Amino acid sequence: YTEDLEMFTSLTVDFSFDFAGNVEGAVHMVTYRDLIKDTASEFQGFLITTCVGAFISMVSLVAFLCLHPEKYNLGLMLYEIISRIVLLIYPLILLISWAQQVPMSHEYDLLLQTFLNNEGMDEAHLHHSVAEYLKVKSV
Repeated sequence: YTEDLEMFTSLTVDFSFDFAGNVEGAVHMVTYRDLIKDTASEFQGFLITTCVGAFISMVSLVAFLCLHPEKYNLGLMLYEIISRIVLLIYPLILLISWAQQVPMSHEYDLLLQTFLNNEGMDEAHLHHSVAEYLKVKSV
């Protein structure tokens, strides 16, 4: 976690073994930025602006096609309308799914608490901690 930048880094270490007993390790690092405060407002504003622009463009293309059907090729005009519909639907779905996410800072705290609240180091307690960790990751 990088404070003030709201950057969260996830490390995944994979080990592979061949038949001769050689161990090959690989590290994968993914960094996410949590959108909060002004950044979240800007992101939402850009998505809404894209949706409004695509809707206006789609309506104007349909109106122009209805008023002047002889001026343009129907196939090209349908392609333009379908591309505007996709440009309208994709940011709308992104905005809805993004609004339903739990903030990363809250998820980070929950994940950290799964190990800090561990009551022992025996197998049962570790199994419980891993189960709680995976429960948080699947939410």
